[in-house]
Amino acid sequence: MLDWELRYVQGGVDASADINRLLDLMKDTLGATRIGIANAAPSAFTRLKHSALPPRPAGKLVRLYMANRPSELSAAIADPDFDKPAKYRIAWIFESFWSDEIPKISLSAFDLIILTQSCDVPLYREAGARDILVLPWGSDVLRLGAGSSHRPVDAICLGDQPKNLLPEEEFKKEAEELGVRYSNAPAADLTVPQYFGALSGAKYVTLFSNLVSQRGGGHPTKEYFTGLWANALASGASVIGIAPHSDRSFSDMLWDGALIDVGSPERGKFQSELRRAVANWSKDQPRRNYLRSLERLDWRWRIKTLCEHLATDTDALKSQLDEIQEFISGNVTIK
Repeated sequence: MLDWELRYVQGGVDASADINRLLDLMKDTLGATRIGIANAAPSAFTRLKHSALPPRPAGKLVRLYMANRPSELSAAIADPDFDKPAKYRIAWIFESFWSDEIPKISLSAFDLIILTQSCDVPLYREAGARDILVLPWGSDVLRLGAGSSHRPVDAICLGDQPKNLLPEEEFKKEAEELGVRYSNAPAADLTVPQYFGALSGAKYVTLFSNLVSQRGGGHPTKEYFTGLWANALASGASVIGIAPHSDRSFSDMLWDGALIDVGSPERGKFQSELRRAVANWSKDQPRRNYLRSLERLDWRWRIKTLCEHLATDTDALKSQLDEIQEFISGNVTIK
């Protein structure tokens, strides 16, 4: 058994509802403690020290630094507790595709670097990472997902849409004229259960690769999945849009019926594809999406993979994974 600390720059990953949910799950399944740290820069001496001689492992503590972007690893190195005894010092970078932000510190100070995309691995190895684990995005499928076939909304918009599908209200009106019950994105002030409740009332969720939607703040050349995709599928909805196919770490986990890729965001084509998808929707789709999401997308599998990498486990994690297996095996009724 290991002890766990989850450390993060205050106002960083803790500002993300998806990662906050993961932090809570790691507290529940691993007994982890959450600790916020300052967004500080390490001194020249600290950078040099860790480049020349990484801290030695000691004790049974896992000090896990959770970062939105690689630039936040500087704050981890600057953390006054970084050098205190620990068996493992680990960094989990959720937006690992911002590889140009890898700080000018040797990543060898960490025993393990966790990325969300396998295509980023060579870049982090070049920066000095000694050990790398790829854990794609997930969702709390077990507690928040749904497989009910009651779907009063045909399609709900999620995330940034391509410019030629805007404005949303105009597109919604056009869709409804075609007989498609279309809903705008859930309100930003919803609680997490309310947000999932809104998604679970839809047959389809419209989502697009960041290179198609070109939202402000997204990476200009690399495409990637986000928690939005995992949440949509966890809610039992299928996704219609254009996927970031080059992110193989996530797309390789998808199943038949999870995604309808329209190929082009051209307005008329998308409306036609959406109308066809709604007409062909079947009541068993939500159940299938929910079960496959439990099997492949639940955050608990990512936690399990991390624990296996460190040769540890907990009874609490085993118990919750057993719950998932009961659903997958058909021993529990899906409401």
